[in-house]
Amino acid sequence: MKRFLLLFVSAVLTGPLAAQLDTIRMVSLGGAADEGAISVLSLGTDALVTGFSDSNSEGVRAPWVVRLDSMLQVVWHRVLPIEGTAVAGVVEADGSVVVVSRELLPAAAGYGVHWHRLAAETGEVLAASAFEAADWVLPASLGQTGDTLLTWVTDYRSGTAQPTVLGSRWVGGVHEVLFERTFGTPGLTESLVEGTLAGGDLWLASTLRPTPDSARGMLRRADLDGSVVWSDVPDVSGGLVEVNALSVVDSMVYLGLTGGDGTSTPTAHIARWDTSGVAEPELWTLSNPAQVRDIRWNAPELNVLYRSEVFGLGEGDMLFSRYGPAVSYVDGRSFGWVEREEPAAMMEDEAGAVWLVGSTEHGNPNFHVVRAPNDHIGPHHLEAFQTDLVGPLSIPVLPDDGSPRLAPNPGNGRLCLVGQPCEEFTFVVFTLHGTVIDSGKGPVLDASRWPGGIYLIDVACENWRQSFRFLRW
Repeated sequence: MKRFLLLFVSAVLTGPLAAQLDTIRMVSLGGAADEGAISVLSLGTDALVTGFSDSNSEGVRAPWVVRLDSMLQVVWHRVLPIEGTAVAGVVEADGSVVVVSRELLPAAAGYGVHWHRLAAETGEVLAASAFEAADWVLPASLGQTGDTLLTWVTDYRSGTAQPTVLGSRWVGGVHEVLFERTFGTPGLTESLVEGTLAGGDLWLASTLRPTPDSARGMLRRADLDGSVVWSDVPDVSGGLVEVNALSVVDSMVYLGLTGGDGTSTPTAHIARWDTSGVAEPELWTLSNPAQVRDIRWNAPELNVLYRSEVFGLGEGDMLFSRYGPAVSYVDGRSFGWVEREEPAAMMEDEAGAVWLVGSTEHGNPNFHVVRAPNDHIGPHHLEAFQTDLVGPLSIPVLPDDGSPRLAPNPGNGRLCLVGQPCEEFTFVVFTLHGTVIDSGKGPVLDASRWPGGIYLIDVACENWRQSFRFLRW
């Protein structure tokens, strides 16, 4: 059985006020080895964060999927049973979620594509399918149109990298690939960075590499049959201009780029197109030395997530900025501990809060997750939760010898005293530091109000008394 460790937060919940958008919350999640977050998906006011975990007894990197609520408490998490990294997810019409992973193939054969379909409420794996390929195929993004999944990948089967879109769908428990749309020129290396579906068309953002020491950004629009209807190469000075992010909403297209010559501080650029033809294409060079990591058009503003080294919080910081018309700065804030942070992605939930994810070396390399208001983000209070190693979540099931016990354990909701010697009991709940966080009378305990962690629970029933060690995950 895989044993998994979780770095979790210690925080006191304050009832309904704690869920309001007046506080910025920041946590790191992980185990004894390395973890990293790659993407984030909105599930109402919850979020689904995908990435990887090395904290398992198998000694391999495995895709890790974590559902968090608005208080950044773990609702559930799942380590997928393959070797690789979960890079993106989508919500299907039936409420399930599909996660696509970059799978390390056996015998160093390269990387492949692996889809998992999970129950959104529990994280249970409902089905899984792999894309059979003879060489490297690396997924970057995931979308859908109707019941068709769209997986944007970099395809190396021609001998060089080419952007490709795979169309597929689930029919019951069976997953079938419907089509492959390949772009680019064989022999010219072009790595796909991000793709999206907008206006019924495919949009692909990629980085061309004419030579090993040069790069240019590339943007394409194609129909579902694979015919390119429009493309452009932003005119940015410098020998190394890499695409980092893409956002398409209605007629507005934004492309985030990072430019430089490989020796100086990288410079962030934003290219904008109005596909309705009302405005000419524009290119902005931003003043802060940073690298664009994600970009989202949230009318009437533009949100940009950067990696920056100018705020003194460590070797790298997560920087979130809001811009108005003509990329006029509104406000922003950096998020991180004194250690290094590497931002990866962002999204806005149904409550209007922005979620930022990536990795941090706080403690050791871990998931880095921030949830914050998306209105004048600067003045809000920041709760930078410290993290504590609280032990394995995969606890072996012990034989039932009939003695009283708390169940389920681990758990995050109602607890019952199984095999209790009387109908009603009293209880006191302590942290490992001896602080009392709850007390009362049974017949059940409600652990949903407690922060995640390990607790000692004293239970008394007439002349019987016992202490239990309980993990609230």
